[in-house]
Amino acid sequence: MVDVSKIRDLRLSSLDLSKMVDMLRRYIVGAYISNIYKHGDAYFLKLGGVQGRRFLILEPGVRVHFTSMIPEWEYSDFVRIIRSVLRGRK
Repeated sequence: MVDVSKIRDLRLSSLDLSKMVDMLRRYIVGAYISNIYKHGDAYFLKLGGVQGRRFLILEPGVRVHFTSMIPEWEYSDFVRIIRSVLRGRK
């Protein structure tokens, strides 16, 4: 049985992240970030140029994966700045 209290201490290493990027490469090459959302510590990148509605979830040190929907998101200064940089760019 897995001790859940120890799972919280696990973080993604640079090797884990490298392997994940390698696995996700076929989905992210050719895509562009059309918008960004924040929920808790996670950032949801809305990808354009990919088939279907896709969001790439980035939670620093914890997870990186795709989803097709996002939870209720929060507005922050960081999100506002990134959105202004992304607006109108591919």
